[in-house]
Amino acid sequence: MMTMVSVTMVVMGNHELERRNLIGKGTS
Repeated sequence: MMTMVSVTMVVMGNHELERRNLIGKGTS
């Protein structure tokens, strides 16, 4: 159960980083 949560957290974190990267590129 904990591994599932950890994987989800990592996936969500990666998605958030990608979104921030796209936003940063768009503004700069």
